[in-house]
Amino acid sequence: MTLKVAPIRSTNVTVPEGPHGMIEATYDIPAEHNGAVALVAHCFTCNKNSPGVSRVSKTLARHGYASLRLTFSDLTLSHNVDDLHHVATWLSEKYTAPALLVGHSLGGAAALRAGSRIPSVKAVATIGAPFDPRHAAITLPDLIEQLAEASAGTYLDVPLSGRSIRITKEMLEDLARSVPARDIEALGRKKVNLMVAHSPFDQTVPFRDALKIIDAALQPASLIAVPEVDHLLTRRGSGQRVGELIAAWAQPYVT
Repeated sequence: MTLKVAPIRSTNVTVPEGPHGMIEATYDIPAEHNGAVALVAHCFTCNKNSPGVSRVSKTLARHGYASLRLTFSDLTLSHNVDDLHHVATWLSEKYTAPALLVGHSLGGAAALRAGSRIPSVKAVATIGAPFDPRHAAITLPDLIEQLAEASAGTYLDVPLSGRSIRITKEMLEDLARSVPARDIEALGRKKVNLMVAHSPFDQTVPFRDALKIIDAALQPASLIAVPEVDHLLTRRGSGQRVGELIAAWAQPYVT
């Protein structure tokens, strides 16, 4: 399928009165809109301006989607889901409700949970997403031990991917309450189309997580192996490649 490429403009916006504070976002708007709006969620160590999520969003926009990428107001997974729901409601009131939800890495886990809770969403695409987000903290056993007996509000600043990330006791407790199969099954019950993009060589989230997501899906779901991309989508062409695949896959469902 050949998609028509259109120029875009990017506008910074602030979504007011979020459940956990104001939410900063960037709206990538095509010159020729195909009628669909996408909402894009970033990875654990990222934000809306990180190369991966920015390039995915802009690629969607170049193929006609109006695409909004947000910076989560908090690192807690449940708060991320709340943010996605709030921004989707804001989009539906101010512009057009999002039909496509895209999530990168841990943002993919948030998208899998939020997708069934946003009435307008017809398709969810994940990129390098973990099946069980609780595994995001397994590689930090010392951190878990330090926070396990700590009081509420305790946090540690941990260097990850070149950034200092604040990990809280509440975040780990929230991850522990995750039930990934239930979130994925809820998408199937709502007949939300699902695409899982994952590199077989991902060193951060194993490819088997993608297989587990597909296996848990009640609806037919698409698994696309992207061996040419890295987990953070910083390798040249990675974000664009994944964005193009999502744009082509989602078009029949959302336009």
